[in-house]
Amino acid sequence: MRTLGTLALYYYIIAVTFAIYYRLRDSGRIPELDEKKLMVVFGSGGHTTEMLLMLTKDNQFNFQKYGQVQFVIGHSDTWSLTKIKDYFSRGGTQIDWEKDVQIIKLFRSREVKQSYLTSILTTIVALLHSAWVVAKLRPDIVVTNGPGTAVPLCYIHFFFSKVLLWNLKAKILFIESFCRVTSLSLSGKLLLPIADKFVVHWNELKLKHPKVIVYKEKII
Repeated sequence: MRTLGTLALYYYIIAVTFAIYYRLRDSGRIPELDEKKLMVVFGSGGHTTEMLLMLTKDNQFNFQKYGQVQFVIGHSDTWSLTKIKDYFSRGGTQIDWEKDVQIIKLFRSREVKQSYLTSILTTIVALLHSAWVVAKLRPDIVVTNGPGTAVPLCYIHFFFSKVLLWNLKAKILFIESFCRVTSLSLSGKLLLPIADKFVVHWNELKLKHPKVIVYKEKII
């Protein structure tokens, strides 16, 4: 245990040193919008439909201003993959599906009807896979409306960017489901402490959680 603790401390010191170096190196430089990486994490079923509607409503997300657009889905979520492809292939959107979007399949913490006991192992796998995805892609903005697929990835992203100081300007945007009127979802409750912007659709939730923002206009 002492050896593992020592290694973890050494890694943290090295990570902080590199972070300080890169921050000092780039301190006089203004980042260009077209260098930013936008990662959208889809849930499944109704969550995917809600996210697609929000992505395209009133030009809510201007994909063209980002250098990279990454869509993350559950590794076994074939329905969402088909739904997303069909939605953007119909035309009428600002995004070129084949050219502008990178699809990443992420291991889920828990499948539908999976037992809680076996979900402990799959959650560990999801955390490790999320760490690999975040370390490789380095997203500047993570957008999600849940459910569980996004939670491990968002916490890994928060840990890398804010604790290890990889990118202090990185943001997490969580958009609560439209059907949540008086209480937050489990994913919402878990991500509320680390989300930079937390959006809800109903004023009732604003009264209970002052930190949240009621969905009205542009949210990004």
